[in-house]
Amino acid sequence: MDTKAGGTMSGAHWLLVVLAILSVYNCGVIWPTQHVTYPLFQFVGPDQFLAYHLFYNQRITLVVIIPGFLFFLAPLALLVFRPPSVPLWAAIVSAALGGLALLVTATLEIPRHMRLQQEGKTDTLIRELILYNWVRTFAITAQAGLLLWMLARTFVPILA
Repeated sequence: MDTKAGGTMSGAHWLLVVLAILSVYNCGVIWPTQHVTYPLFQFVGPDQFLAYHLFYNQRITLVVIIPGFLFFLAPLALLVFRPPSVPLWAAIVSAALGGLALLVTATLEIPRHMRLQQEGKTDTLIRELILYNWVRTFAITAQAGLLLWMLARTFVPILA
């Protein structure tokens, strides 16, 4: 195990644990979003869509938006504070995947949500939301896998 003498965990170890937990949480959010939430938009009638989308937007802040943005940005700390068992390349790839997910969120997904809320149900926007979210789904899933690998490498002696 890659901890200080005496088995105590350093701040870098705690950071890695927190990032791994956050990554698994976000991965658990993105897949239902991709396969259930966004496709359900297609089944809401045009007259109910604005109310439905507003309800959705009001409810996702605590469970999706805050953890998501923390997860996109927090891996930057791993570039500076990482356990010795975590290679620099892995921290760089993790930060890049978080950056990719943030970029897709800010430039592709949020603008489409804003347009849906302003314009109402638009099949083209919903299809684009689902299509572009695949990039974010891939980035979040890959980042979660990488962080779990880092965690195992750090805390499972045989993998170190």
